[in-house]
Amino acid sequence: MFPTNLIQACFQLHRTIRVMEASSVFPVGLNTSEVPRVLRREFEYSDGLNVFGVIVFCSVFGLVSGYMGPLAQTHVQFFSILNSICMRLAYIVNWYFPLGVFFLIVHSCVTGDDLGEHVADVRLYVLTVLGGLMLHSFLILPTCYFVIVRRNPLVLAKQCLHAILVGFGTSDSVASVPVTMSCLEVSGIDRRVTRFVLPIACAFNLDGTALYAAVGSIFVANLNGIQLNFEHYIIVGIVAALTSFANRGIPNAVVITMVLVLQAAGLSAKHLPLLLAVDWIMNRCRTAVNVFSQAIAAAVVARAVRRDLEHSEEVLEEYHWERVSEVGVTKRLR
Repeated sequence: MFPTNLIQACFQLHRTIRVMEASSVFPVGLNTSEVPRVLRREFEYSDGLNVFGVIVFCSVFGLVSGYMGPLAQTHVQFFSILNSICMRLAYIVNWYFPLGVFFLIVHSCVTGDDLGEHVADVRLYVLTVLGGLMLHSFLILPTCYFVIVRRNPLVLAKQCLHAILVGFGTSDSVASVPVTMSCLEVSGIDRRVTRFVLPIACAFNLDGTALYAAVGSIFVANLNGIQLNFEHYIIVGIVAALTSFANRGIPNAVVITMVLVLQAAGLSAKHLPLLLAVDWIMNRCRTAVNVFSQAIAAAVVARAVRRDLEHSEEVLEEYHWERVSEVGVTKRLR
């Protein structure tokens, strides 16, 4: 998590392994000829990106740069321009994305892979992801809304249906933010809450993307015949949640997210191109879930700060009448 060498962390992964070795200490009173063995930990480097280390360093670096203000303006502008260049390159590559998927499928046919078996696996993967998204959007999110806000979640879902459909149609939660704001304000949520919460939630509340990346990474690992343990599942979940923050506004960025997740867990990314053939429809489904989750987040925040908002309105009203009284007194004195 804290790399000793940042350059090395970009192409080598530091990990801990457990080695059994013979012990030189024999227990007293043990009548056996078997040599006791002990478990010893060793550290080694393997090929791959140290995702945790890079994420931690970049997060701390960005926070410190923000606190420095004008002193860090030069390198902030540099990274902003670099980000714009990378975004432009991503959009250019995205135009050739369908052609690349076509040749990847052709490669699987030519190399003798059982395409029918892969199609069955991808079908099972699609059903798994859709089942997870439906469970999250139809059970978990409405339950949280009902428990915290104490209102019927079906009413909110009906009021936000337009925003959810916009997210599904555009496959971009950023484009649906204005529609989500108007839907929530019509439903009675304070304008100040929607204007503050939704832009932040659009960047950090990406439940569907995190779920999709985690399930996709586990699916690719199973296709490669890799048995995952509890540690792998924990790493996949954490990295999928962290890297989902970087997907905003980048086309097909979830593929890069899954590569980072697999590298963080020390797994192979082979067979990952199989998922690209269905990513166009899965992207729309997870975006719809993201939009609904962001609406739920705004409603929960509005419930939490409702008393503060009412108090601020009372203070503003008192201030308004005080100003009116002062203006009236001034006019009479004149």
